[in-house]
Amino acid sequence: MPERTPQTNRESERQCYLCGSRENLTLDHVPPQNLFPSPKPSNLITVPCCLNCNHGYSLDDEAMRVFLSAPEGRSAAGDRIWRERVVGSSFQRSEALRASFAKNIARVLVKRNGILIPRHAITIAPERADRYFVRIAKGLLTHFYPDFDYSGQAFLVDHLLMPLLEEQMSMLFAQYVYDERGEGVFRFFRGFSLSDDLHEVLKSVRTRPLFVMHLNVRKLQIVGATPGAFQRVGVVYGGSFEGERLSGQVLDGGSDWQTVRSDGATTLNVRLILKTSDDTLISMTYRGIRHGPPNIIERIEKGEVVDPATHYFRIAPLFETAAPKYDWINRVLAVGIGHRRADGPVYSVFEVL
Repeated sequence: MPERTPQTNRESERQCYLCGSRENLTLDHVPPQNLFPSPKPSNLITVPCCLNCNHGYSLDDEAMRVFLSAPEGRSAAGDRIWRERVVGSSFQRSEALRASFAKNIARVLVKRNGILIPRHAITIAPERADRYFVRIAKGLLTHFYPDFDYSGQAFLVDHLLMPLLEEQMSMLFAQYVYDERGEGVFRFFRGFSLSDDLHEVLKSVRTRPLFVMHLNVRKLQIVGATPGAFQRVGVVYGGSFEGERLSGQVLDGGSDWQTVRSDGATTLNVRLILKTSDDTLISMTYRGIRHGPPNIIERIEKGEVVDPATHYFRIAPLFETAAPKYDWINRVLAVGIGHRRADGPVYSVFEVL
């Protein structure tokens, strides 16, 4: 049964996100929870939805689950959904659903290593797919940006004919916020496009690779739960950095002050001394933040190495030096993307242009 929506004072949370009705409100999962294998993730998104809309799209949800879990090369979660929930449940329960997809199977040619190989492909009505993705878009917008009523807005679904190139993915990471649910089962970017009235320079951030830095950090010293937050300190005893314009070593004696907040995020306050390959000393300071699904953060805290795409780990470094050769770095604001290894973090650091 759909969950009942709690009472709230926010206007957008007192009406159906699809039709705007204020009657018989329940909670709808975005995306539909049938995409996730059991046990269901604890961080699934729900938004207010009337009973009519909640029940009215159930056939779309079931058909799209078949379509999305059918491809070759699907994830482990997709394979479980296909075996247990589609073949083992939906197709057994609904002869009409099975017959509908059987009728729409097409033979296609797939190029593998330059060779065309015949394959069977499952197709689905474009209007059904569009309706499904518009619901997800409206639900995500309602959840993350609830100050606007999206129920009456028209949405256009655009289909990518080719996978995104690496530079296109980099642009998405730069301009929008990456998020996911269910340990990568559902991944998405979110954010608003900037006004067309802005100068092009103000619409995106351009960067240039500065260096990749590896840090060696001793076991964290636990200060504990202070009146402000839970504090701990890591001593950096070495490391290295390598880039086109500067490379060298990270000297012993750096500090990594960490604050674990009540929302589970960890903020960083780090001070390091870099020694370049030509013996120049550069101070590097940065603030940063790391957060992600609780199960991923728990694994990181245990020293396990996880996929860097499963969590958010970013820093904003500044530099100072007295050396004329590297005077340019005194005026650089950088950003970095982090990945936690067992012996310390690795950062890809970029100069913001």
